[in-house]
Amino acid sequence: MMWSYKKTKQSVTGVIKRASLNSKQTILNPIKLVKQSFAKGYMYLK
Repeated sequence: MMWSYKKTKQSVTGVIKRASLNSKQTILNPIKLVKQSFAKGYMYLK
């Protein structure tokens, strides 16, 4: 029982660490997506 708890805790902290790393990229990604979609829309209108 204790072992599975320990393992779960490890995986949870791993997920949190990965999420915090990803959040930095995720903050930038929407900006990139907006720029890309804007560029595509501009090209389409032109």
